[in-house]
Amino acid sequence: MGSTYQFNVGFKGPTGLPKDTYVNTWHFYNGGAPTDFDNVRDMLKDFYCTTPTGNAVAKYMTNLIQSPATIKAYDMDSPKPRAPSYESTFNLTGLGTGTPVPFECAVCLSFEAARVSGQIQARRRNRVYLGPLASGILWSDGRPLPTAITSIMDAAKRLYAAQAASGSWKWQVYSGTDNKIYDIKHIWIDDSYDTQRRRGLSPSTRQDYRLT
Repeated sequence: MGSTYQFNVGFKGPTGLPKDTYVNTWHFYNGGAPTDFDNVRDMLKDFYCTTPTGNAVAKYMTNLIQSPATIKAYDMDSPKPRAPSYESTFNLTGLGTGTPVPFECAVCLSFEAARVSGQIQARRRNRVYLGPLASGILWSDGRPLPTAITSIMDAAKRLYAAQAASGSWKWQVYSGTDNKIYDIKHIWIDDSYDTQRRRGLSPSTRQDYRLT
């Protein structure tokens, strides 16, 4: 009997405070083989930091993020509140330079299971909001660079190929509502930014003008 694990990849913001950690959530199913969590850590590190074609995903993320990234795995069959089954880190390499994009901006990588009649497709779909972003992702028309979209998609294809080759782990769609996992059949990314308001920076200064 296998287990489904949630892997949270955390990127520490400029303050280094836990509340300013930006988290990407992934789910992998282990089919009962020896639970080599390092294998998933390395696959996720490759997703962010290895250049399949063009630039690595990290190239489009601001260097105000602090290295290393953290990674924690949780057994979804464990009772809440869940203690981590695994904790590790990996070094973030090749982060973008230049002015950061507002931290609320993200690029969304989406993936879903096959459509099935009578089942709500929204429960068979997951998303990962990539960011905070560096200005190198900006194109002249206000959208992400087409080459950035291609690079992120190539990284997703690389991740899918890596999990297929692992023999013990499967990257999956997870439905929290149904507590079920589904095989990924469709991956996509579009050229529109998504706003993640919870990632916004807290004010550091304020100017006031009071009328007498």
